[in-house]
Amino acid sequence: MRPISTLPMLKGKLYLITCPTLAQSVFNSPDLCLETFLVDFSTRALLLSAETPKILEKSGHGSTPSCKEKIPKAVHEAFQLGVDLVKMILASLISVAFTINSLGHVTEPKSMFDWLRQMIALDTSKALFGAHGPLKENGLLVDALR
Repeated sequence: MRPISTLPMLKGKLYLITCPTLAQSVFNSPDLCLETFLVDFSTRALLLSAETPKILEKSGHGSTPSCKEKIPKAVHEAFQLGVDLVKMILASLISVAFTINSLGHVTEPKSMFDWLRQMIALDTSKALFGAHGPLKENGLLVDALR
């Protein structure tokens, strides 16, 4: 599979990015403009009238940026990894590494997907909620994630 593909659409192109590293780079790029997408999507998703985007565009006066200018900046900032998210990911990965390193000699699991899903769900739950997270207390909740 290619890391990025272009799909021709009626009024333009759609880019499909399948490489996580490339996708993260694109989202962090200041050259990416999600403005049109955000306005169109939010107008449809929130069932806004056709006049609402026009009002948002006109809301800035003088040196005050309009809502339409503030939204893309907020989206770019949201895609940045915050310190807390990095700590949570690190705690989860350390727990996954500990689980894998402590396996020793075991037989092959019945379903690698189910085993990985359970391990990652439990370790992420532990990173989010601490040692007594809801998934550890009730192992059936992991199966409910299907």
